[in-house]
Amino acid sequence: MTLRDLAYDSTQVQRRFTLGVALAGMVLATICAGLANVDWASWQWAIVLFVAFDLIGGVAAMTMPPAIRKLRPPDEPLRPVLFAAFHVHPFVIYLALPEIEIETMAVLYGFAVAGVAALNLLPVRQHRSALALAWCVGALSILALLDGSFGLEWLAPAYMLKLTGSHSVPTAE
Repeated sequence: MTLRDLAYDSTQVQRRFTLGVALAGMVLATICAGLANVDWASWQWAIVLFVAFDLIGGVAAMTMPPAIRKLRPPDEPLRPVLFAAFHVHPFVIYLALPEIEIETMAVLYGFAVAGVAALNLLPVRQHRSALALAWCVGALSILALLDGSFGLEWLAPAYMLKLTGSHSVPTAE
């Protein structure tokens, strides 16, 4: 398996764009943590920055045609749900930063997986874009009330947009 296989059938421009967005995501995570004056160990920084790279880069990647074809095939509605379910990033963040509230991370995970399940298993194809974005707004509003994760202000928006919001981009059916 090559790097190109991992990037599905994306073009060089798409891969470079996604890499640029992922790197910008690391910068954003660093700025948020810096403004919050976090006191993380080096290994905690490494985990947080890796998650930021994956999630924020994933927001770009998941809205491009190659990922849509590979991860949201119309004949396999469970594939995106499993993809979302295996994105356990909130729990990784909790394990790395125990001061973060596990309940908030569980709600974030639940909102994302439930949103993807609703978008793919319910007969809402016609309204998928609107529902995906509305679900993100609702989830992020509730999470803002629960959240006490200073320095991780980017986490919930990136997680929700990568997994649920990306469904607002229509498939090429």
